[in-house]
Amino acid sequence: MAAFEGTNTNFRLGNQDFSTLNNDDDDDSAAIREAIQGGAVYLNIWMQVIGQMEQALEYCKIAAVENSIFAWDQAVAFYVGSLEGSDGLGDGVLLYDLADKRCQNFNTCGSGEDDLSSSSSSSSNVNLDVVVRFQVGQLLLEMGDCEAAGALKNEILELVKIPLIQQLLRYSYILEHQDASNRNKVRAATGAAAVLPFLYACSGEDASIVHGLVQIDGSTTPTTTMSFATIKTALERNYECMGVVCSDVGGLYDESQNAYFAGAEPCEDDDGGEGPRIGYEIIIAITVVVVGGLMYIC
Repeated sequence: MAAFEGTNTNFRLGNQDFSTLNNDDDDDSAAIREAIQGGAVYLNIWMQVIGQMEQALEYCKIAAVENSIFAWDQAVAFYVGSLEGSDGLGDGVLLYDLADKRCQNFNTCGSGEDDLSSSSSSSSNVNLDVVVRFQVGQLLLEMGDCEAAGALKNEILELVKIPLIQQLLRYSYILEHQDASNRNKVRAATGAAAVLPFLYACSGEDASIVHGLVQIDGSTTPTTTMSFATIKTALERNYECMGVVCSDVGGLYDESQNAYFAGAEPCEDDDGGEGPRIGYEIIIAITVVVVGGLMYIC
């Protein structure tokens, strides 16, 4: 509502002031649209995805299988949207689309192989991992295994943080080094608004650092306070707490040079980037074995 009305947001933490933007100015008007569209997806529709998964688990606990599956399907619909098409390669506008766009900027598309030149040729690792968890979650709900479905829900929550972190990092870099337009400030701020709650839960100090650097100020000149390196470091200190690893996020790279931007390279994971999550290929293999065994028993 703050972007619509040109006022301050009313968050408990991490507020932004939209009164600095002028709707009669073309750049500011575009920035306001970005805030409304991005905020709707990152802050509202994402909450719908979470809410529908939680509702599915509640129905599972009382053995209301049809209601449980319906709620889970709604979560998938809110995540992907209808514009992606049946193959997931359409031009969507929701979180699925954000993950596919940001993977092209951070070399986290497809199989995750370190080949920057082919990064735009397939879906994001995030979407590959999320979709298979949605599919297996549906099977688990049908079998009444609420606990296992709940574990997959938690992994989906961790995975969707990745494109939101990438959104914040990308536009923080752009603001400092390329284009300090209000439109880009809003893009960074909406990404920050989605990430800050998770970051605050891990470190109030680091969250305050990020929030202090990502501000909508109505100026069209580069801000002297923006520091991509500071934001990147503050986030990386909390990756483990937020349930992501360096290899999930990747690094911001220059496609024209087929190389990472200086200072925006991927950080290094202590465990080599394995992390606590298992890959989608392993989940598929386990599911095939489990479902095949159940069919044999039946």
